[in-house]
Parts: sequence; structure tokens; C-alpha cells
Amino acid sequence: GGIVTCSWDFAGEANGSGAIAEHYLESNVPGEFEICLTAIDTNGCENSGCQFVPLISAFAVYAPTAFTPSDDGVNDAFKPVIVSPREVKSYEFWVFDKWGSPVFHTDDPDKYWYANNDGNTYFIQDDIYTWQLKVSLYGLEDKLTYRGNVLILR
Repeated sequence: GGIVTCSWDFAGEANGSGAIAEHYLESNVPGEFEICLTAIDTNGCENSGCQFVPLISAFAVYAPTAFTPSDDGVNDAFKPVIVSPREVKSYEFWVFDKWGSPVFHTDDPDKYWYANNDGNTYFIQDDIYTWQLKVSLYGLEDKLTYRGNVLILR
């Protein structure tokens, strides 16, 4: 009780004052940002506390909903596209058929799926397939999981 002033430091990007303050981090790099509050009471006693706040909004995954593996040079392959200023630490990408059996798997973020089975011995039929991506970035502890569907049209 008896707080006279409150001063905020938003990860060095901005300062604020008052018991409640808002700031929108302008960083386009995901990570953890230190937010600090310093309070002074009526006796002149000062107390500070800091907490790290995670920011992951700069990270995005985009994936087409269909592709046409007809070897014509247009939309012949499929993979989710990761948009992030940080490097990928781990990457696991699967494609499953309608029965849940894996037909493709890679841990290489640069590898595409060409509508072939995992052994590359034959092309699979036109259908809707489910995909799953598990990815983590340097500077972020959590592994993120994304899922979707993709249609093959020849």
C-alpha cells in the first residue's frame, strides 16, 4: 500500500508510468522480453520486479490447400512455408493418408513432398491428405505443432 509512483521498462523499447501501463512490443523477432516495474511508496522505499514475457507472433506457417503434381513445373510439390526471422532448431513434417498411415516424413525443412510414398517407389492417388508439422526455433523453448489438409489434383 501507499504506492506513490510506478515506472515501467518494456524491454528497453519504451517506458511507462502508472499502476497499469500498456505497450505493444514492436519487435519482429520472437523471443522473451524482460518487462520491469519499479514502485516507490510514501516512505520513499523503492522496490523492483522483472518478468520475461514470451513473444511468438512474428512466427507464421503457411501451407497451400491443394497442389498439382503433374510435372508441368507449376505447383508440383507441397510443403508448409515457415516465416520467421529465427533459425529452425528442429523440424518434423508428416503427411498421412485418410486411414492415418504415414505416406511421407522428413526432418529437412527444405524437402518437398511430390505426392509419392515415403519410399519414393510410386505416386499416390488423388485424394485429400492430412499433414502435421512440429517445429521449434532457436530462442523459443516450446515445440509448435501445426496440422492441415492438402488435396492432390492431377
